[in-house]
Amino acid sequence: MGVFSKQSEVDSWLQDKPRGVLLALSARDALRRLPRVVQTLDASLDQRVLLACRAILTLDADGPTSVLDGLSITAIDDPANYAAVSKDLAFLDQADDDVAAIHGQSIWWGDMPGWAKREQQEFLEFLDRDQATWAFWKRWYLARFEGRWDRWDLSKGVSEIARQVWDAGPNAVAQAIGVIERKACAGVGTVGERPDSCESRGSHDFVLDIGHDQSVLDRALKQVQFAADVALASNASGFHRLSTAFQYIQFAIDQCTGDANAVEQSLELAWDDIADGVADQTYQNDSALRALLKQLERSIDDLRANHGDVRDARARRARLKLSTLEQETLQQVAEREKVVKTADADRLIAEIELEAKAALSGSGLGGKDGARRARRRRSWKI
Repeated sequence: MGVFSKQSEVDSWLQDKPRGVLLALSARDALRRLPRVVQTLDASLDQRVLLACRAILTLDADGPTSVLDGLSITAIDDPANYAAVSKDLAFLDQADDDVAAIHGQSIWWGDMPGWAKREQQEFLEFLDRDQATWAFWKRWYLARFEGRWDRWDLSKGVSEIARQVWDAGPNAVAQAIGVIERKACAGVGTVGERPDSCESRGSHDFVLDIGHDQSVLDRALKQVQFAADVALASNASGFHRLSTAFQYIQFAIDQCTGDANAVEQSLELAWDDIADGVADQTYQNDSALRALLKQLERSIDDLRANHGDVRDARARRARLKLSTLEQETLQQVAEREKVVKTADADRLIAEIELEAKAALSGSGLGGKDGARRARRRRSWKI
C-alpha cells in the first residue's frame, strides 16, 4: 500500500471495512485535528473545545460517527497528515483490522510535523489555564495521543453523561467526571496505596490522598504562606498587609486550619482579588506577585483534587446546580410546548374559517374539493 495524497483515495480504501475500523480511524484523524479548535478565539471557545473532546471520546465508546458533524475543526490538507493516515491504514491491513492494536500506536507515528507541534503546544496551554476544569481532558488527550490510553470503561462512562450536563459547560462536566472517577476507585486498595485498577496509564496522573486530608491542607497553607511572604517583601507590586487578598490569605492560615472548605473558598477569593487587581492595575504584575497567584491556583487545585471534604462539597454543589438546571430546562420545555400548542390552535381556527369561506364561495382553495384537500392535509399534520 502506497501513501495516500487525497481524501478520495482514503474513502475508497474504507469501503466495506468493519464499523470498528471506521470509528478508530475517525477518532485518530480527529485527534490530529483537535488542537486546531483553539485557533479561533471567541466567547464560545470553552464549549467548542468541550464538544470536540466529547465527540472523539464518543467515537472511542463505540458511538456514532455523526458526532463529528458540525464541529469547528479545520480539516488537514497536508502531506504529513496523509502520510499518518497511510500508516494507519497499512497497520490495520497488516493487523487484520485489529482496532485494539492501533489504539496502542501514537497518533503521528513519531513523525509529527512542526506546525502540528506548535498547534499542540497552544492547545495544551489552553487546557492548563484552568487545570481544575480541564485536568481529565489533558490526561485523556496526551494518553490517546501517545497510544497509552486503556481506560475504555471510563471513556464510555464519560460519554454517557447526561446532555444537560454537557450543555451546562466544562465545569459541570468536570464535576460529573470527578464523581465517575471516584466511584470507579471506591473501596479499592488500602490507604496510602495506589490501586492497580485506578493506576491505569493515562487516566490518573495523581494519587487520591484519601486518609491524608490534613497533610493536604497543611501543605496548601504552608506553600501559600511562603509565597505571600515573598510577595510582601517585594515593594514593586503594591501587595501589602492591608490588601484584600492578603486579608483572606491570613484569615485562611490563622482561622481556618480545621476547615478545608473555608480555606479553599478564602484562597479563591484571594486569587480573584489579585487577578482583578492586576487587570485594573491596582497591583503591578511583578514576578513575586505572579508566583503568589500561581501558588494560590496550585493550592486550590490540590485541595479540590486531593482533600475529601473539598471534593465532596464541590460534588454536592454541582449536583444542586444540575438539579436546578434540570428543573429550569423542564419548565422552559413546558412553556415552549404551551406556546406551540396555542399557536397551532390559532392556526387551525384560521384555516377552518378560510375553508368555510372557500366552500361557500366556491373559490380560493378550489371550492369544496379544495376544502376537502386542506382538511386532509390538516389531519395528517395533527
